[in-house]
Amino acid sequence: MDFSEFQNINKEDVSSLVNSYESMMISGKNKYFDVSEFEIIIDFFLSHDNSNKAERVIRYAVNLHPTSNELKFKQAYVYYKTKKYSIALDVLNKLQLIETSNQEIFVLKGKIFIALNQTQQALQSFHHAISLQSDSGSVNDLYFEIAEFFEQEEKYQLALNFFNKCYEMDNDDSEVIYEIASCYDLIEDYPNSIIFYQKLLDIEPFDDEIWFNLGVIYNKIEDVDKALEAYDFALAIDGKSLFANFNKANTLANIKKYYEAIPYYIEFINEIDNNPQAFCYLAECYRNIEKLDKAIEYYDKALNFNEDYADAFYGKTLVFYETEKYKQALEFITKAIKLEKQNSDYLFIFAKINTKLNNFENAEKAYNQALEIVPKDMEIWISYAKFLFNQNNVNKAIEILKKADKIITNQAEINFSIAALLLKINNDDQAFNFFEKGLEIDFNKANVFFSFYPQAKSNEKIKFLINKYK
Repeated sequence: MDFSEFQNINKEDVSSLVNSYESMMISGKNKYFDVSEFEIIIDFFLSHDNSNKAERVIRYAVNLHPTSNELKFKQAYVYYKTKKYSIALDVLNKLQLIETSNQEIFVLKGKIFIALNQTQQALQSFHHAISLQSDSGSVNDLYFEIAEFFEQEEKYQLALNFFNKCYEMDNDDSEVIYEIASCYDLIEDYPNSIIFYQKLLDIEPFDDEIWFNLGVIYNKIEDVDKALEAYDFALAIDGKSLFANFNKANTLANIKKYYEAIPYYIEFINEIDNNPQAFCYLAECYRNIEKLDKAIEYYDKALNFNEDYADAFYGKTLVFYETEKYKQALEFITKAIKLEKQNSDYLFIFAKINTKLNNFENAEKAYNQALEIVPKDMEIWISYAKFLFNQNNVNKAIEILKKADKIITNQAEINFSIAALLLKINNDDQAFNFFEKGLEIDFNKANVFFSFYPQAKSNEKIKFLINKYK
């Protein structure tokens, strides 16, 4: 009996059987259960993640019915669930000598071999199970079962191999097509995922979930227009499609169409008003269009729902930082950092706020903490160098940027920053070398150089090098 059969049994009958068995175990008085009843009791315990009890039941059951092959198979399954793989295989090997054409034995052996990382043996067992099927419908069902197993085990390429066999047998099976599209998504083969979602839409054009999934894939390949189009189709089918509203809002916000994003966030919040992330995203839109009172309102709504929601404190920090209310900004970023000590974004803004408040020691400590977490974040390295430069510590700023250049190689901004600082201390030859290297990497980032040292615009060698690389 598989779990699908178990689930169809009357719950009261199951409960009565389980209670009867447990009463027997408490009283110590033996009671007779037939094979099918034992199977129901075992499946009950397995379905409730109580494998140890299931194992005790199967031991008792096999002693009572020593010739039952059904119970021997169930015994192997219980050993599989309790990760006693070698014992399970021993039971199955003996059983297959008796039931040579029982495909369930070979399917379970395949699953055990996967648990033991013996993929080749698993595939041999699965293919043997398939060879025992006499009609195409049974073969197709078994392909699907094996594919689903591989999918659950996160072996998506193997799952695809079997789902594709199902597709070859029936290319109109929408469930199979959906699983193929999903597996291609999970292995990041987005073009093939799109192909199969589109095949699915040929069969079910008015399924808003499929349109939504297609939108997600287009977002992943940064095809914003097609993503928005897919979300629009989903919303045309179901205007209350929560996640289509939410994802369309996110997509619009990511391309800085904040005014357009706001109504979709509001639609989502009207249906789900207990999602602090949605409140924060909406607040961010208001912050970016400088409706700061509304931004604070929604950050506070997020905190009303979850008083420890660090992103809401961070959002409020940005509002106060951008309006030069640095003491209030410091208050809220301190709360955020207490909740998430290893968040580099929080530490970065903490460093900038402390710089504005002349708390230079705290600022420098925060820069170093942030870089320990994200050593390849170029923005933090350059900001830290500017901080040191503004403290008249040019040599240390150069040292920091050279360290960054070793960690993040071939970045124009870093080379331009080093060049500007070297020129500032009259180390002209090295400065021109770094400046030229920056131009070679990305001519268009030269503005970084002038942000450090605007006076260099009149330097003849700098002008020569710019004209050379134009």
